This record gives sequence, C-alpha cells and structure tokens, in this order.
Amino acid sequence: MIACYFSRLLLVGVVLGSFSVARGESGVWAPDGVEFVHEKQFRGHEELAARVTGAYEAFVASGKYAVTSAGDVTRHDDIVIFTAQLRTPDGTVDWEARVFLLLGPGNLIREDYQLTVKPLPA
Repeated sequence: MIACYFSRLLLVGVVLGSFSVARGESGVWAPDGVEFVHEKQFRGHEELAARVTGAYEAFVASGKYAVTSAGDVTRHDDIVIFTAQLRTPDGTVDWEARVFLLLGPGNLIREDYQLTVKPLPA
C-alpha cells in the first residue's frame, strides 16, 4: 500500500500533496482531504488538483527537477511518513521535505502535512 501511494506521487511528479488528483483520479484523496504547505492549505479535490497542476508545471514539466524519495517511507496504522526531494538533472537535491499523511477509511488521504527541511535556493 505504501508503494502505491508513493508511486502515484512520483507519477505526477510532485510531493506537494499531488498524487493522482491532477490526473482526475480522486481515489487517493478523501473528498474533504486537505494538504498543509507552509502557511497555506488546500482542501478538497478541486483545490488539490489546482495545486498539483501548478506545482507540476513549475517544477517537473519544465525539466528543472525530478521528484525522488530519500528511501525512508514508513507506515504505522493510519500514518505514512517519508522524505520527498526535488533533484536537478545533475542529481543535486535542491529541496527536501518530510511528508506526513493521515489516512482515513479506505486508506484515502485525509490530511497531508509537508514540512520543508531544505528550502529551494533563492
């Protein structure tokens, strides 16, 4: 199950709460799912899809970054935790965040907290 969530995340290309919402697959997020990034929050499929699309276009579709994992995905009951990274084409990690997911019924994501540990360079 963890691999499924992370695989979908990497498919879309952003760890920014993305998963497959941008592709119209709402089966990963609860209908009232919410993502907390910095001081902002994105609630529901519509807001999440807009956020994911914008992040994907800015960071991944441009070819500037690839999304990678630090290889530390772990799960305990309804909590999934992992480190997400944005890597440049030469392999440099320019951004890193710890991601905490709280799952609900059906293992749908209810809450997604993204805590930046290495901000993007200015």
